[in-house]
Amino acid sequence: LNLKEKYLNQLIDTYIKKDIRDLASIKDIYKFNKLLEVLSSQSGNILNIYELSNLTQLSKQTVEKYLFILENTYIIKLLRPFSSNLRNELFKSPKIFFYDTGLMQILWLKSFQKEIIGNVFETAIFSELVKNFSKDSVFYWRTTDKKEIDFILKEKGKILPIEAKLNFEQFRPVSIKYFNERYKNNDYRVISLYGEVKDKFSIYPWQIRSEQRNIK
Repeated sequence: LNLKEKYLNQLIDTYIKKDIRDLASIKDIYKFNKLLEVLSSQSGNILNIYELSNLTQLSKQTVEKYLFILENTYIIKLLRPFSSNLRNELFKSPKIFFYDTGLMQILWLKSFQKEIIGNVFETAIFSELVKNFSKDSVFYWRTTDKKEIDFILKEKGKILPIEAKLNFEQFRPVSIKYFNERYKNNDYRVISLYGEVKDKFSIYPWQIRSEQRNIK
């Protein structure tokens, strides 16, 4: 782990904090670095431009510019909400996700954590989904009354709602039942690290790859 931490710290210092900074002609280094730290702590959260602006003392326009750069250099992904014909019920802001949980932890917590915490696990599942499908196939879903599903996979007309929970026991089916009724869907997955698999809808993270057969 120490070797990987050292490598990621070098990556942050050279590629992220220097090369991207130079590429974008970023003048206020401190505020740019602060934005990286804040974003890493919010991986898996709804994007709030105004909050980021307040926390970093950057203008709204500058935050948007930096987000564009970070997304196009594959540091972060602004995950768009899934929508079909029910646009009026949906929450429209994107979520922030880091592609790499190691990078996220070094920027945020300054080291790897011995115990996995919720948003690190959710970010790891996002990374696996993107790796095994594509970044354009993954969405999230949330209604204005706060029913929410972590991820929606959409490929070739098929949709698969996915919940990421550290333990299978934490899963509550309310949002997925609502979603499946509204979208006339009958499938879903719960991905967890701990607990016992009790049905065909529950899988461990290392089984994500096998889901390619079900969604494609």
